[in-house]
Amino acid sequence: MANLTKAEKHNRMMDRVYDTYKKQQEAKKDMLPTITEYTFFLGKAIDKFKITANEARDKYGLYTYGEWKELLKLF
Repeated sequence: MANLTKAEKHNRMMDRVYDTYKKQQEAKKDMLPTITEYTFFLGKAIDKFKITANEARDKYGLYTYGEWKELLKLF
């Protein structure tokens, strides 16, 4: 790594950050979202599907983090 340019060092660092992020996202795909994430996802579902909050809770209230991501195509 001694002969790398600043840009190459920066790119490697960013690759490591992105790889870590991907691993974290993969690890929590089968978990329920946090309250903050659930509120965000619920709001997006209400807007996207033009339904009420109660309808969204009934339909999607038990979705895992991965299911929300798939449903809303956010990430």
